[in-house]
Amino acid sequence: MAFPDLSQPFPPALYAVCGPPIGLFFYAWTTRADIHYIVPMIGIPIFSGSSLVVFQCITVYVPTSHPLHAASLFAENDLFQAGFAAGAVIFAGPSSPKLESRGAEASLAVFRWCVYSVFSPCTALVLTSGRRTNSGWLEEAE
Repeated sequence: MAFPDLSQPFPPALYAVCGPPIGLFFYAWTTRADIHYIVPMIGIPIFSGSSLVVFQCITVYVPTSHPLHAASLFAENDLFQAGFAAGAVIFAGPSSPKLESRGAEASLAVFRWCVYSVFSPCTALVLTSGRRTNSGWLEEAE
């Protein structure tokens, strides 16, 4: 079975990683009483649409990069996401008690922007370095 180039799903994700922080900032800084309610709602599809593109690119990359262990990787990913969501409920309240909605959303956007600014150059480096063979994983699956 021939596998596609592993860096194929990355280009859409590299462009889409800018969307979630932009959508969060747009929503956070337009939620005021003097601004019509529909204006902050424009930030929601920016955030969710670009997050969907990034998630889909990762979902395509994982089984093609490690085909023998794809089920275990997806299970680990689900466990991590569920654990982080459960923990976020616990630490979200005490971490920003004096921030109003605008400040809390802006701090989340800054955090996401910092994470993306670290991982996007790493992804671009993988893209420009040529085809990755994953140290024998592809050969074992064939």
